[in-house]
Amino acid sequence: MVALYDTYYRVQFVNGDNEVVNTQWIKQGEAAEDPVLAEKI
Repeated sequence: MVALYDTYYRVQFVNGDNEVVNTQWIKQGEAAEDPVLAEKI
C-alpha cells in the first residue's frame, strides 16, 4: 500500500496597510489567481 499526498500552499494577498485582502490554497504546480482580476470577471 502506498499513500499519495498532494501539497497545498496558502497564498495571501495583502494591501498597503498589511491587511489580508484574499487567501487562496494552491496545489503545488498550480498558480494563484489575481484577486483584483477575478473580481472584474
